[in-house]
Amino acid sequence: MHSISTKLGSALLISIFLFFLVSITFSSQQLNHTYNSILSIAAHTQLAAISGSGSGLVAHYTFDEGSGTTAGDSAGSNTGTLAGGVTWIEGRVGQGLSFDGTTGYIDAGQSESLNMSSTNAFTISAWVYPAASQTAGNVFIRGGSNTSVDSTVYLLQTNSSNPAAWTGRVSDGTTRVTLISSSGSVTQNAWQQMTLVWDGSTKTLTMYKDGDSIASVTTEVFTSLWDGNDVFDKRVGMGSDRRGTPRHFFNGKLDDVRVYNRALT
Repeated sequence: MHSISTKLGSALLISIFLFFLVSITFSSQQLNHTYNSILSIAAHTQLAAISGSGSGLVAHYTFDEGSGTTAGDSAGSNTGTLAGGVTWIEGRVGQGLSFDGTTGYIDAGQSESLNMSSTNAFTISAWVYPAASQTAGNVFIRGGSNTSVDSTVYLLQTNSSNPAAWTGRVSDGTTRVTLISSSGSVTQNAWQQMTLVWDGSTKTLTMYKDGDSIASVTTEVFTSLWDGNDVFDKRVGMGSDRRGTPRHFFNGKLDDVRVYNRALT
């Protein structure tokens, strides 16, 4: 009887041990799965998703007003004024704006807070929905989008000759850096998060689509980001070039536009 009790006791202890071993293994697998999921999400959401004190966020257009002719800046005082064919729509997050591609744009003034020459770095991010094939469709621009190096400050647009590619550009007043993504990187009739990052410390311009780097260029002869040489160079627009008469209009939708005075990575 004592031997049987001992065997039963041993069997019970083994069963309890196996139960806890399986539980620990399962929990470990779940933990690893959760950790790996967090890592995979973080790689695609950390770019241009930062706000608050010390973030470097100098302009943030949520486009959640839903009506009227003003696009508020929740991060600063760079209020935008709607002009031409711009309409309120359901956006990527909350409300958004639709641009007709012929007359619609936002006049975002010429604020000193959007002068990036002092930091020699910036990050521009926007949810973009191209509604048609288009060349030189400006998403966000300071200065002009023409070929003159001394009228360019910085911009993000569809490419001027290939509507299936994106273009990013910066200038130091003498040298202009133009970054062009591969053909096919513009996805029509779909939301995509486009991010343009200038890092003056490495003289590198990098473009991201939905958190993935799609193009990058380093130019050693570039000196430092400038802010133009006249008042027209300081004009900021969304949906068109505003240096002179509005032109190079964007056809599609925009939402959650953010501008930082530093290079996010």
